Amino acid sequence: MAIDQPGALREWQIESVVEQVRLIWGAAGIAVSSGMYGSPSKPDDARVSVRVLSVPARYLSNGAAVMGWVARDEDGRLTPAIFISLAGITNVLSRVYFAGTKFRDLPTQVSDRIVAQTAGRVAAHELGHYLLQLTGHPRKGLMRRQFLPRDLVDSSPGPFLLTASESVLLRREVMTLARAQVSTR
Repeated sequence: MAIDQPGALREWQIESVVEQVRLIWGAAGIAVSSGMYGSPSKPDDARVSVRVLSVPARYLSNGAAVMGWVARDEDGRLTPAIFISLAGITNVLSRVYFAGTKFRDLPTQVSDRIVAQTAGRVAAHELGHYLLQLTGHPRKGLMRRQFLPRDLVDSSPGPFLLTASESVLLRREVMTLARAQVSTR
């Protein structure tokens, strides 16, 4: 994972984003490393660009804020560029209570931690879209359409972990992607 654009996130928040992705994908047997734009990658790495945006949120036709997406090429195929919307995340979190306190009323240090945790979970989800070339969503787990707000603020990553069958498939896809990227370098 290459953090090519950190948006308004501070360095410790970026580290938290990466740690969330590592936690979720590590449970599936997939190692995640991270670097900033221009940093070298190892020959067996599958490289994916992550860009955190500090621009106004995008909304779906049902009014739901978009927290992240994967770029597409001219043919509609998903590309190795993931976008995370801080405005979309903040919009979703604005309706959440944490320890009985509305998100917007939390101390900055707590709300910043929750934003970073959520951004990491969104990044892990979008990474799944790219690796699986998955445009749809199953009913539950990491790849479901919408996250429950309470799951975003909960410290447990349980609802975001991959199933055993998803883990096997994704490990295979990561190896295929790494080989393909090596042959095009």
